[in-house]
Amino acid sequence: MKKVKAAAYILSGLFAGLAALFMCSRQGGITSDTGSGFEMTVMLGMFLGGIPVEGGMETKLFKTIIGLPCLIIIQSGLTILGVDAGIYQFVEAVILLIVIIMTHFLKNYTKQRDEKIMAQVLLEEEAKQA
Repeated sequence: MKKVKAAAYILSGLFAGLAALFMCSRQGGITSDTGSGFEMTVMLGMFLGGIPVEGGMETKLFKTIIGLPCLIIIQSGLTILGVDAGIYQFVEAVILLIVIIMTHFLKNYTKQRDEKIMAQVLLEEEAKQA
């Protein structure tokens, strides 16, 4: 487990460094506030990809890779429509809220469905034994 955690930190640092390098080359320099404001965008991309809000071990990187292009498509569409940056942040917040609410309801629905299935299986087993 310690090796996995160390590898996660190493890869995280490596990818953060690569992102900083790309950002620096794109903007021609970096200031102290470079990258601020991307937190909401990153969280939204993760949640759009299907990463659970609560976290957990069942998360997969592939899901995030699918969620980020969806977010880029939304951002590009709003840019083409000429939407103001402040409105884009509002749209991001609304989408994030919708995704969190949907995740909550889907989790409760699947939990109830699984409980019904387990109860039905137990009833069938009891009927076979009787």
